[in-house]
Amino acid sequence: MTDLSTAKTILNQIFAADRWALGAWGSREMVGLEAGVIMKVSGTKFKGKIEIQLDYNNDTYTVRTYKANKVSSEMTDVYAEQLVPVLDSVIG
Repeated sequence: MTDLSTAKTILNQIFAADRWALGAWGSREMVGLEAGVIMKVSGTKFKGKIEIQLDYNNDTYTVRTYKANKVSSEMTDVYAEQLVPVLDSVIG
């Protein structure tokens, strides 16, 4: 069984920074990962899957976008306070 505490923390950090962000991005089908979360989004700039993965070594996140089940972009060393602006710049 997967520990969903990291996924819940990520979603709570996004909600705390901007309570409307997840809804504005059309976030749905959220799945907790061992060290992150993956979800489908329907923004104005990007529609597809977004993965947010915690890097335990430096306490930052890696954000990946997927199209046709392949990584289409990757942003590393994203701090918690940067999650919403980074995601918003990608998803729109």
